[in-house]
Amino acid sequence: MKLNEDVLIRLYRTMVRVRYFEDKTKELYLQGQVRGTIHVSQGQEAVAAGGCLALRDDDYIVTTHRGHGHCIAKGVSSKALLAEILGRATGCCKGRAGSLHAFDASVGILGAAAVVGAGLPIATGAALGVRMLG
Repeated sequence: MKLNEDVLIRLYRTMVRVRYFEDKTKELYLQGQVRGTIHVSQGQEAVAAGGCLALRDDDYIVTTHRGHGHCIAKGVSSKALLAEILGRATGCCKGRAGSLHAFDASVGILGAAAVVGAGLPIATGAALGVRMLG
């Protein structure tokens, strides 16, 4: 993939969207509006933006406890993700998963594994399933 002006603008916009989302999420957490805990990824926006840019629409990923940026960069609605973090029924998992376990298979997010390293068996199982289904 060539990093032409259009691609660079797309990357920048994704990074800005992720940073804004993380800033707002942290603000809501500090105000006590988020149940449980969150792990924001401020300063790591380029990882999510660049990594997800290299993926196809039909690729799946498993993210980590700092996965908000990956979810947004892969196509999860910021509104649905924030609703999820706030425990609302309009969230991408109906408010049941929260920040650390967000899931949206419609865009290829197979969940966030809160335990570092726990995503590997999830991804392996998903890959086997995709292979078996053809």
